[in-house]
Formats: sequence, structure tokens, C-alpha cells
Amino acid sequence: MGDATFSSWLRLLQLQMAEIREFEQTPLALIQQWCDVPAEKRPVFDTLVVMANYLGSDLANCRPKGVELSKIAYVTQPLYALTLFIQNGEQMRIRLVYDKRRYAVVTVHQILAEYRQLLIGFAENPEQRLMSRPTLS
Repeated sequence: MGDATFSSWLRLLQLQMAEIREFEQTPLALIQQWCDVPAEKRPVFDTLVVMANYLGSDLANCRPKGVELSKIAYVTQPLYALTLFIQNGEQMRIRLVYDKRRYAVVTVHQILAEYRQLLIGFAENPEQRLMSRPTLS
């Protein structure tokens, strides 16, 4: 996979995500059994990535009559150390929710800055090799 281009890796990722949809409603307790991680020892997941893959205008077309949407906002309390929200639209919106007991504000800003540079680099050249990008610190 290290020799793959960003675009080919992204296509493969999309296929893999479609394949695992059948497991998206699997209870966490069952996942813990599968991977032999005792529930009382540590959480199975430290991070969560949420991708809202729709345009705001699409919401207007699929809502019931008489329902209006305004000022859509994410209100959340972190259940994971890091939760990355990505919302597609005319401009991509990225939000990182984090546990303040585990991460300093400076660290979160650094993560977002590096992630931004990574996305810009791949957007500018989707055929570049994955291994050609510098690793994130």
C-alpha cells in the first residue's frame, strides 16, 4: 500500500467502508469479545471519525413537508479522546472535539494544522504516492 497513490488508496478505502456497513450496528460488547479486549481494562476506541457526506441543499430535498432546518450545529460532549467531524459541502468543514484532560489546546491546534496541510497536499496532487508525504508529528 505504501506505493499506492492517494486517489487509488481513497477508492480502496471507499470500497472497504461500503463492505463494513453490515457491521455498523454491532454492539460494542460484541466487538470487545472479537478482539479479546476486556471491557474493564480499557476502551476499545480512543478516536472517532464522523463524515457527514451530504450537501446542505440535499437536506432540503429529503425533509418532510412542514419541517424547516436552520442553524444546524453539532453539540457534543467528548466520549472519545479525539472525535474528528468532517462535513462535506461547498467548503469542507472540519471540527475536532477532544478530551481536555488528555490533550492541550496547543496540541489540538497542531493536529488540525498538520491535517489541513495533508488534505491540501492531496487535493493539489491526488496522484502523488502516499509515502511521498511527510509523516505527521
